[in-house]
Amino acid sequence: MSSSGEGLPIARKLRKEGMDVKVYIHLKEFNKCYRNMIPKVGINDLKDAIDWADVVIFDLVRANEHTTEDLQLLKLFGLSADTPSVFGYVADEIKKTKPVIGASAKTEEVELDRYKGEELAKQCGFDIPQSYEFNTLDEGVKFLQQSNDMWVFKPNSNQDLDLTYVEHYEGELLNKLKNEYKKRLGNKIEYILQKKVEGVLLSTECWYNGKEFKACNHTIEDKNFLTGDLGLAVGSMNNTVWMANGKIAKLVRNTKDFLDKAGYIGAIDANCIVSGDKIYFLEWSMRFGYDAIFALMALMKKPLNIFLQNNFDVPFRRGFASTIRISIPPYPYSTKDLLSIHAKNIAIDRLPKDFYPVDIWLNPEDKEFEVAGTDGIVGVLSAYGSTIKESVRLLYKNVKKIEISAPLQYRTDCGVRAQNDYGSCKYL
Repeated sequence: MSSSGEGLPIARKLRKEGMDVKVYIHLKEFNKCYRNMIPKVGINDLKDAIDWADVVIFDLVRANEHTTEDLQLLKLFGLSADTPSVFGYVADEIKKTKPVIGASAKTEEVELDRYKGEELAKQCGFDIPQSYEFNTLDEGVKFLQQSNDMWVFKPNSNQDLDLTYVEHYEGELLNKLKNEYKKRLGNKIEYILQKKVEGVLLSTECWYNGKEFKACNHTIEDKNFLTGDLGLAVGSMNNTVWMANGKIAKLVRNTKDFLDKAGYIGAIDANCIVSGDKIYFLEWSMRFGYDAIFALMALMKKPLNIFLQNNFDVPFRRGFASTIRISIPPYPYSTKDLLSIHAKNIAIDRLPKDFYPVDIWLNPEDKEFEVAGTDGIVGVLSAYGSTIKESVRLLYKNVKKIEISAPLQYRTDCGVRAQNDYGSCKYL
């Protein structure tokens, strides 16, 4: 069950391994992704598909935006139209008859509500950067006018990724709230201002199978669109992943009681900044939907279906796996009109072995793969190496094998920050 197709490469991988897979895509504008490639399930057939399935996998959180799709899905499972979020509550209903991986109401809540997420992090032993909660932009403006520090703006719920903003110079965020954000968002919005902390930015993920944690790993991720951390924050562009079992993983494992009460099975990731002896918590991701999963798959010594069926307990390679996101224009400015001109039905002539396509479909007329044109993120490429340098070298070697009849967009500095930070952080 997907919001906008993030988990489609997972479904495709499982089908290649011989599993029967069906996919529900929640947002209609992404329904063209994987058309004619994997059986799709509409809202009217969803309950029959769940009855058919052995396990149901969710790939993302979904706040209730009261769209037609949100209200239909909630109603189908007997949930109120005022339910605060969608996928987590639906997952809890499905769990009454079927195993579910990747969603619950309580884990969705601590990801979407930053203050509740911070409270959980405190209980686990993480340090928390100085943070303040606001309900209007005017409140934040007054606060920033009296401060000489640097701050980070973090909206609640699953707002647009580019809204999370790290201040680069004093007064930048103040002007942003007074002008750009006020015009774009209006005055009323829930968010926090968090004091900017310098250090090593990394994520630590552990997989919980309902009894114990398995497959703990670190990720160093580049989130900005352009090389050198320039451009918009788009969530993920590069990742380097390796297995880990140190102090940060121990703090993540302190979520066990919470996960048991939530009835959650799946990945739990803590995004942190390590500054000296402090491990500052930033946010939780309790789900599948981020590119680092493709790097983790490159480290697995067993097929993905064995990982999922064997309670996440499989052997992993030593070394490092890296990923790079490949897009075409007009991404990240993916308006419907621009996509129809620049990204719709673009020919895909060749993709390398470890490429995980996302915005792709199979044209039934010529039986050829094309870019579907839903957002311009063609997919994610992964590579494994015994060192960071080797994984990145192989990654860029395989980038050259991609043949798509449009200008490719990707960062050229994958592994640079990972290489520097890996040797400087005492907890790695």
